[in-house]
Amino acid sequence: MILIRFLLWISLIILQLGCQHPVDTSTEVPPELAQLLEARSYFELEKALAHYEAGLPPEQYAYYQAALHNFFHRPQASIVVIEKVLAESPTALPDSAAADLLKLQIDNYNKTFQYAQSAKTFRQLLTSYASALDIAERADLENTRQLWEALAEVPPQQVFKARETTLSWRRDQVNLMNVPVRVDSTAYEFILDTGANLSTIREGFAQELGWSILKTSFQLGSSIEQDVTASLAVADSLYLGGILVTNVVFLVLTDEQLSFPQVDYTINTILGFPVMDQLQELRIRQDGTLTIPAQPTPRNLHNMGLDVLTPIVRLALQCDTLLFKFDTGAVDTELFARYFRQHQPWITQQGRPDTVTRGGAGGTSQTEVYIVDSLTFSVGDQQAVVPEISILVDTVDSFDEHYYGNIGQDLIGQFDELILNFEHMYLAFE
Repeated sequence: MILIRFLLWISLIILQLGCQHPVDTSTEVPPELAQLLEARSYFELEKALAHYEAGLPPEQYAYYQAALHNFFHRPQASIVVIEKVLAESPTALPDSAAADLLKLQIDNYNKTFQYAQSAKTFRQLLTSYASALDIAERADLENTRQLWEALAEVPPQQVFKARETTLSWRRDQVNLMNVPVRVDSTAYEFILDTGANLSTIREGFAQELGWSILKTSFQLGSSIEQDVTASLAVADSLYLGGILVTNVVFLVLTDEQLSFPQVDYTINTILGFPVMDQLQELRIRQDGTLTIPAQPTPRNLHNMGLDVLTPIVRLALQCDTLLFKFDTGAVDTELFARYFRQHQPWITQQGRPDTVTRGGAGGTSQTEVYIVDSLTFSVGDQQAVVPEISILVDTVDSFDEHYYGNIGQDLIGQFDELILNFEHMYLAFE
């Protein structure tokens, strides 16, 4: 379990280097909009904003529109909206709201691989809006800025695919999905993990491949509240079958941080979300094949978004429709403390208390949970019953506070095919 919790930790550390979504608004705005954004209820916010559009001042409408464009993975549209409102109405929003838009803009630039623009926006935020930031936030942003400034001269990541590609994949000794990736003329296996906000590599393996490690280091917070230091490397080119991916940024962690002697296992590389995003659509079948279409397929389905670089999916659980993190690198589905608080009497009556071990580069910690049997999840007309699920009693990471759980392989594996479409933003099971 320590290893699996560590992969969740990988997905959390970059979020702590990412951007917080805006929540400050003026008193002119209907409170419902501010409440929905603060709760990250984006699907409901989308409907509410359409309802209030005619009565909102233009700068306030742009404020919420930028957040929705960002979440529903329209970063270029979000960039345009933010640039326009800050250029045309620089004093119409309070400094706190303008600062929040700049944080959002940093995320937009990072998603579109415009690293120099990201670094420039960091500097603007820290100089022009320092008064809108508290001491801890300024320190976090200064640390984060080192990551993106180190990439300022790195060209954007690009994917070149001329035709549909099908690869074979396999599960390794800890049940993680591995795909073949060619570096130069040699084939290796990389873990494929939507929960990894950046691709990740073991330092010793990066040296074996002859990759240059950028001269930078920064602190990463971990899920067990201990800091570790990381650096960066850039792969000039990788091949997935006939698909070429260039200028892939990798988080570099030490060999010790990616080694798990308890289970005699070492992580060499994780291929993270930014690569999968540019592939546009992945069809993962339980027969061990992964198909990447030449063109993504549109579908009348709207159930996925992005919080920074973490896929968020809208699923039905029992009688509730809720937002979950989606992580192909997680073996077990789990529910977060937000769900526990809303259903505490039922959970404590029906469940049984237990503890789970969570761990990462900084060590391990024990987390209190309740184990509940047989919960039913639904996506469209497809259903899956998770026979046993852990429900966290307390919030382990502040990011998790906004969502109801994390979807893992125990749910995904009940279907013949998983479709992840990052162009039209949907998840489907067949």
